[in-house]
Amino acid sequence: MFSGYGFAQVSVEPTYEKQGDIVSVTTYYEDGSVKEQGFYKDKKLHGEWSKFNRNGDKIILASYDNGRKVGTWMYVNNGVLTQVDYQENKIASVYEWNNKTRVAIN
Repeated sequence: MFSGYGFAQVSVEPTYEKQGDIVSVTTYYEDGSVKEQGFYKDKKLHGEWSKFNRNGDKIILASYDNGRKVGTWMYVNNGVLTQVDYQENKIASVYEWNNKTRVAIN
């Protein structure tokens, strides 16, 4: 005797949505969960971009201005939060915090 299970196919193709002069993009993991979200303007990365792990936790927050890295980027990796500040598309400073680092003192 054989038994079969039916599975709904999850679309993993990126989605694009035009919003004025920018395009919102969402990419997905194979299971359909969100992998990245961000924007393009004139075919260049633009504005805020976020990347998520397979559990849905945000692991990267980045900013672009017409394809150039700008502002503060935040990365989370193995319990360490890294802040990278960009100026003129180059790294200006890097800070790291882990669960032993005091960020604020009351």
